[in-house]
Amino acid sequence: MHIEEIRKVYQDTGLSSVPEAHRSMELCEIAIREGWATLDAVPERFRTEAICHQAVQVEGDNIRFVPAPSLNKQMCQDAVKQCGSSLVYVDKYFMDEALCYEAVCGPNGDALALEFVPDAHKITKLGEEMCRLSVQRDGLALAYVPEVNKTAELCRVAVHNNDSALEYVPEQEKTKELCQLAVGFEGAPLKEGDSLEFVPDVLKCAELCRLAVCRDARALEHVPKRHQSAALYKKAVAKNGWAYIFIPLEQQTEALFDISIAENGRLLKLVDEDKRTQSLCLRAVGTSGMALKYVPSKYLTLEICAIAVHQHGLALQYVPSKLRTPAICYLAVRQYPMALSFVPLSLQTEALCKEIFIMQRSKTVLRYIPEKYKTESMCLEAMQSERCALDLDVVPHHLRTEAVCRAAIKNGRSVQPWYIPASVRTKLCLEK
Repeated sequence: MHIEEIRKVYQDTGLSSVPEAHRSMELCEIAIREGWATLDAVPERFRTEAICHQAVQVEGDNIRFVPAPSLNKQMCQDAVKQCGSSLVYVDKYFMDEALCYEAVCGPNGDALALEFVPDAHKITKLGEEMCRLSVQRDGLALAYVPEVNKTAELCRVAVHNNDSALEYVPEQEKTKELCQLAVGFEGAPLKEGDSLEFVPDVLKCAELCRLAVCRDARALEHVPKRHQSAALYKKAVAKNGWAYIFIPLEQQTEALFDISIAENGRLLKLVDEDKRTQSLCLRAVGTSGMALKYVPSKYLTLEICAIAVHQHGLALQYVPSKLRTPAICYLAVRQYPMALSFVPLSLQTEALCKEIFIMQRSKTVLRYIPEKYKTESMCLEAMQSERCALDLDVVPHHLRTEAVCRAAIKNGRSVQPWYIPASVRTKLCLEK
């Protein structure tokens, strides 16, 4: 094949999909320069210093594929300049302060690349500045700051930027104010995450614990017994039913469990099977259809299955085969189109498939529609949809028309050359 023909066919799928026999030096240079190839797709015999340098300038992570004899300091500098996180692949021999600073603090730097900076470069004057800037960008970078550099102010900045950074604050720097900043305070926006775990026990006051649980009910696990109360338990399980597992056994009551299961029906799995009453099962599937998985077989009726699939269509997978009636299946796919994969083939009618396809905005359900019911218009619409995550391989071969293939290529889908019929592939290659 002519090099331009190869380029037109393969540039959307990458150099790695080109048969190695056709990967000439010229083609590799073009692919690297235009950004549709990573260096590992270039045969080793063509990985010259020039092509390797070009590769890392286009994509810094290509540094990991550069043969050791071709590697040099300038190449490493260009790699981290293009992508700071590529520092992880740079040999420590080439890591000087300037290169590390560029990787962490440069325009394309990555604050968390501080993890790969040698400790010796973190304790110099420039290193202290690098640590400060990295924490300003991402509080979690505090995890990679040497203990000697973790000042009270730096820790405050880290926690302000990311409350989870409290985990990496030295114990002696954990003040009441800092812990309040991490957990939250009255009137502050509630955030998800449990920072209470990293608050020293002596600083865990009742109010801080209450705020932590309001923010994330799972924080109940880290509340000292002296601050636990029936009111706190109720607040926690009402917010997240799974918080029930953090309530001491002697404090677990039927009333608290009722609140928990009303918030998350899957807690049914925690109940001994002989104690799973019909009414309890009905309440569980009413809030979490997938709890049908834990309903004893003697209670699996059309009524409870209908409630479950109405709440979450994928619960259809737990409906006994004999109860997967047209009505139950229709309820399931109406609620969640992907449940079509659990509908018996005998009930997957053309009308049902068409209705579900029209209803689903992403068109991903095309994967589960029987081939005999797929149409060219369906396939074209799926390939054109920005919400659809499917590739051309889900389209039946006889429906891979020029229009469908063009739509797939245009939207950047995985289009291996062998997915495209020869007649269409030839036409695409001949176009200028």
